[in-house]
Amino acid sequence: MQSSIRMDRNVPMEMRDGIILRADIFRPDDAQKLSAVLFRTPYDKALTGNSDFLNVIEAAFAGYVVIIQDVRGRFASEGEWKRESMLTVEGPDGYIDISSSNFLMFDRNMNTGNPIGEDAHGVPATQTVSHQSGYASYMDLPVIPRKSVR
Repeated sequence: MQSSIRMDRNVPMEMRDGIILRADIFRPDDAQKLSAVLFRTPYDKALTGNSDFLNVIEAAFAGYVVIIQDVRGRFASEGEWKRESMLTVEGPDGYIDISSSNFLMFDRNMNTGNPIGEDAHGVPATQTVSHQSGYASYMDLPVIPRKSVR
Protein backbone atom coordinates (compact mmCIF):
# COMPACT_ATOMS: atom_id res chain seq x y z
CA MET A 1 0.00 0.00 0.00
CA GLN A 2 1.33 3.42 -0.99
CA SER A 3 1.72 6.15 1.62
CA SER A 4 0.96 9.03 -0.78
CA ILE A 5 -0.52 9.54 -4.24
CA ARG A 6 -0.30 12.19 -6.93
CA MET A 7 -3.28 13.65 -8.80
CA ASP A 8 -2.76 15.53 -12.07
CA ARG A 9 -5.86 17.20 -13.51
CA ASN A 10 -6.57 18.04 -17.17
CA VAL A 11 -3.30 16.59 -18.49
CA PRO A 12 -3.15 17.31 -22.25
CA MET A 13 -2.65 14.42 -24.70
CA GLU A 14 -2.25 15.33 -28.36
CA MET A 15 -3.99 13.15 -30.94
CA ARG A 16 -2.85 12.40 -34.51
CA ASP A 17 -4.76 15.40 -35.91
CA GLY A 18 -3.53 17.91 -33.29
CA ILE A 19 -6.69 17.80 -31.15
CA ILE A 20 -5.92 17.91 -27.42
CA LEU A 21 -7.76 15.44 -25.18
CA ARG A 22 -7.53 15.99 -21.43
CA ALA A 23 -7.19 13.38 -18.72
CA ASP A 24 -7.04 13.21 -14.96
CA ILE A 25 -4.25 10.92 -13.75
CA PHE A 26 -4.11 9.36 -10.28
CA ARG A 27 -0.97 7.45 -9.31
CA PRO A 28 1.31 6.53 -6.45
CA ASP A 29 3.78 9.32 -5.74
CA ASP A 30 6.91 7.44 -6.79
CA ALA A 31 8.96 6.83 -9.93
CA GLN A 32 8.35 3.09 -10.30
CA LYS A 33 6.90 1.31 -13.34
CA LEU A 34 3.29 0.53 -12.48
CA SER A 35 0.26 -1.16 -13.98
CA ALA A 36 -2.19 1.29 -15.50
CA VAL A 37 -5.94 1.40 -16.06
CA LEU A 38 -7.18 3.68 -18.88
CA PHE A 39 -10.78 4.90 -19.01
CA ARG A 40 -11.97 7.03 -21.94
CA THR A 41 -15.43 8.45 -21.41
CA PRO A 42 -18.00 10.72 -23.06
CA TYR A 43 -19.68 11.15 -19.64
CA ASP A 44 -17.24 13.57 -17.89
CA LYS A 45 -14.03 12.27 -16.40
CA ALA A 46 -14.69 14.13 -13.15
CA LEU A 47 -17.81 12.01 -12.55
CA THR A 48 -16.27 8.72 -13.72
CA GLY A 49 -13.52 8.90 -11.11
CA ASN A 50 -16.08 9.10 -8.32
CA SER A 51 -18.42 6.35 -9.46
CA ASP A 52 -19.67 3.25 -7.69
CA PHE A 53 -17.60 0.93 -9.91
CA LEU A 54 -14.23 2.67 -9.49
CA ASN A 55 -12.58 4.45 -6.60
CA VAL A 56 -9.53 6.05 -8.21
CA ILE A 57 -8.05 7.09 -4.87
CA GLU A 58 -8.13 3.52 -3.54
CA ALA A 59 -6.70 2.20 -6.83
CA ALA A 60 -3.81 4.69 -6.68
CA PHE A 61 -3.08 3.81 -3.05
CA ALA A 62 -3.14 0.12 -4.10
CA GLY A 63 -0.31 0.81 -6.57
CA TYR A 64 -2.13 1.44 -9.87
CA VAL A 65 -2.04 4.38 -12.25
CA VAL A 66 -5.58 5.37 -13.23
CA ILE A 67 -6.03 7.57 -16.31
CA ILE A 68 -9.52 8.94 -16.98
CA GLN A 69 -9.87 10.87 -20.23
CA ASP A 70 -12.72 12.87 -21.73
CA VAL A 71 -13.15 11.70 -25.33
CA ARG A 72 -12.99 14.04 -28.32
CA GLY A 73 -15.40 16.98 -28.07
CA ARG A 74 -16.64 16.18 -24.57
CA PHE A 75 -16.16 18.27 -21.41
CA ALA A 76 -12.45 19.29 -21.06
CA SER A 77 -11.31 17.79 -24.40
CA GLU A 78 -11.11 19.65 -27.71
CA GLY A 79 -12.70 18.61 -30.99
CA GLU A 80 -16.16 17.66 -32.13
CA TRP A 81 -18.01 14.72 -30.61
CA LYS A 82 -20.08 12.66 -33.00
CA ARG A 83 -21.91 9.74 -31.49
CA GLU A 84 -22.07 7.92 -34.83
CA SER A 85 -18.26 7.90 -35.13
CA MET A 86 -17.50 6.52 -31.68
CA LEU A 87 -15.94 3.33 -33.08
CA THR A 88 -14.06 4.86 -36.00
CA VAL A 89 -12.61 7.87 -34.16
CA GLU A 90 -12.36 6.82 -30.52
CA GLY A 91 -10.61 3.51 -31.29
CA PRO A 92 -7.64 5.21 -32.98
CA ASP A 93 -7.55 7.91 -30.27
CA GLY A 94 -7.36 5.17 -27.62
CA TYR A 95 -4.52 3.52 -29.53
CA ILE A 96 -2.64 6.84 -29.51
CA ASP A 97 -3.12 7.07 -25.72
CA ILE A 98 -1.84 3.57 -25.10
CA SER A 99 1.11 3.75 -27.51
CA SER A 100 2.23 7.25 -26.54
CA SER A 101 5.64 7.61 -24.94
CA ASN A 102 4.11 8.60 -21.59
CA PHE A 103 1.96 5.48 -21.38
CA LEU A 104 4.90 3.16 -22.06
CA MET A 105 6.26 3.99 -18.58
CA PHE A 106 3.70 1.52 -17.28
CA ASP A 107 3.65 -2.29 -17.48
CA ARG A 108 1.07 -3.73 -19.85
CA ASN A 109 -1.35 -6.47 -18.89
CA MET A 110 -0.76 -9.04 -21.63
CA ASN A 111 -3.93 -10.99 -20.70
CA THR A 112 -2.01 -14.24 -20.13
CA GLY A 113 -2.80 -14.81 -16.46
CA ASN A 114 0.88 -14.41 -15.56
CA PRO A 115 2.08 -11.56 -13.35
CA ILE A 116 2.03 -8.19 -15.10
CA GLY A 117 5.34 -7.32 -16.75
CA GLU A 118 6.55 -10.91 -17.28
CA ASP A 119 5.26 -11.63 -20.81
CA ALA A 120 6.38 -10.10 -24.10
CA HIS A 121 3.44 -11.36 -26.18
CA GLY A 122 -0.20 -10.88 -25.33
CA VAL A 123 -3.37 -12.87 -25.76
CA PRO A 124 -6.28 -11.05 -27.50
CA ALA A 125 -9.20 -10.11 -25.29
CA THR A 126 -12.71 -9.33 -26.47
CA GLN A 127 -15.41 -7.22 -24.89
CA THR A 128 -19.08 -7.40 -25.66
CA VAL A 129 -21.40 -4.63 -24.56
CA SER A 130 -25.06 -5.42 -25.11
CA HIS A 131 -27.74 -2.78 -25.15
CA GLN A 132 -30.76 -5.03 -24.73
CA SER A 133 -33.05 -5.67 -21.82
CA GLY A 134 -31.82 -8.62 -19.84
CA TYR A 135 -28.13 -7.70 -20.29
CA ALA A 136 -26.10 -5.39 -18.11
CA SER A 137 -24.76 -2.31 -19.89
CA TYR A 138 -21.79 -1.86 -17.58
CA MET A 139 -18.77 -3.83 -16.45
CA ASP A 140 -17.76 -4.30 -12.83
CA LEU A 141 -13.97 -4.50 -12.67
CA PRO A 142 -12.43 -5.29 -9.28
CA VAL A 143 -9.22 -3.57 -8.21
CA ILE A 144 -6.75 -6.23 -7.09
CA PRO A 145 -3.90 -4.96 -4.90
CA ARG A 146 -0.37 -5.72 -6.08
CA LYS A 147 1.46 -8.43 -4.15
CA SER A 148 4.88 -6.81 -4.42
CA VAL A 149 6.43 -3.62 -5.68
CA ARG A 150 9.34 -3.97 -8.08
